[in-house]
Amino acid sequence: MTGLMPLLQRKDGTHGSKHSLYYNHNISALQWHQFHVNITIILYIIWFCKLCTITIGGRVVLLASILFEDFLLGTIDVKKYISYLHYTIAGLIVYTMNCPRYNMSPTELLYCPKPANKIETLPRKSRETLKRKTTDSLERRVKPRTDEKGDKILNGNHDHFGENGYDRRRSVNSQEDKAVWLLDYPTIPDKVVLEPYRYISSLPSKKIRHLAIDALDIWYIVPQRSLEIIKNVIDTLHSSSLIIDDIEDGSELRRGQPSAHMVFGTAQAINTANYLFVKCIGEVRKLSPSAIEIFEDELRNLHCGQAMDLYWTFQHKCPSQREYIRMIDGKTGGLFRMASRLMRDQATKNRELEVEGLITLLGRFFQIRDDYKNLESSDYAIAKGSLSDLDEGKYSFMLIHALNHDPNHTELESLLTLRSKQGFLTPQQKTLVMKSLSRAKSMKYTSKVLEDLQVEIDEKLQDIEKRIGQDGEFQKNMMIRAIMARLKPGLAEAVVGTLMRQ
Repeated sequence: MTGLMPLLQRKDGTHGSKHSLYYNHNISALQWHQFHVNITIILYIIWFCKLCTITIGGRVVLLASILFEDFLLGTIDVKKYISYLHYTIAGLIVYTMNCPRYNMSPTELLYCPKPANKIETLPRKSRETLKRKTTDSLERRVKPRTDEKGDKILNGNHDHFGENGYDRRRSVNSQEDKAVWLLDYPTIPDKVVLEPYRYISSLPSKKIRHLAIDALDIWYIVPQRSLEIIKNVIDTLHSSSLIIDDIEDGSELRRGQPSAHMVFGTAQAINTANYLFVKCIGEVRKLSPSAIEIFEDELRNLHCGQAMDLYWTFQHKCPSQREYIRMIDGKTGGLFRMASRLMRDQATKNRELEVEGLITLLGRFFQIRDDYKNLESSDYAIAKGSLSDLDEGKYSFMLIHALNHDPNHTELESLLTLRSKQGFLTPQQKTLVMKSLSRAKSMKYTSKVLEDLQVEIDEKLQDIEKRIGQDGEFQKNMMIRAIMARLKPGLAEAVVGTLMRQ
């Protein structure tokens, strides 16, 4: 009857005989009385159908609904209600005839509620069972264990057993007794995250950074432990920068082999490069608080220098030579400068000796030489790809010179614009770029700049050797001189790569 209540309400929401259904819908009192009679019939049908079959009950419901529908055809809302009502009644009949709640059967006791346990009826283990389990537990504690060979395990000489062979795995609070989401786990090993680093470190390298550190150690005499930490930090940072550089430059080759991100994927390579920074911080902390400040300062210079290089490439903006040299001082010279400053911080000799000026010149020499070898050396083409700097869209030292000195620089600018759209230059387009560099004599100009830098480096080196000499005698650092001799542009056996490009 709940469903009929909306039809029996007044317009103001209350109930009453004066404002009832026949008043609101123009139904006579006789019709209203007959309606109540039929509703009563339906209620009796529901009770009656429990004693008959579903088929007969359905027929009776259908007949009854037809009878009292005839009294209410004058109102559309009531017709709609009645059309829904006989389906509701039929469904109610079927449900009440079959649901376990109203038809409990001895064969379906599963649905019957079980009586609650009382104190007297609670299940209990017998005393004999408890006594037997206690005895077994004590025997396991005292009885020595044996290993796979049959030898006794005493005094905890096994990974899983404590003193007198007691098995830790059988303790009440054992890890094995807990759900996997409640267990305590050790720190995740870094084997997976270091795979790209191991790969890039396995590629051929001349170890120029290690040679330079050994050369500076002639002056500073750094303790062996600190020296190894510094070498490890510089080498790790260098590997991290190589991984990131190849991703940012879109370079697919590194030292003649696929770049790390071409083997392990870009996401994994980036994650590894970031993790290497974390490892370096942990290593530098072993040195001194001042070493951390040096590390932070030069790491900032590295990233700011790299940011300028990326900015010019993305914005297609050619920097001036002055701006380019400042970028080199941060990006390339920063790593060598970090090594020299960390060594001076840990030095046992000549701690007042500053070599940052020399190191900055070395960084400039290495980067400009790297630009030169990228366009001039066939060995470099094998290691990095033919004229890879042109494909990467980077503004090298020669390109900057050509864009400012080539009479037909519009052609060169157009080719660089096409590279940004294509993502690469065809061999024919690269040939046109090289012709533009030739017209501007940019390669010859760059070679002259490298010679000037080498002369300045030699003068700085002699000045340092004179300052630390005794009785006016020079103490030549032959290791630095050997490194510079190997990196001369004219030597056929010149080392391919530089501090940031090996």
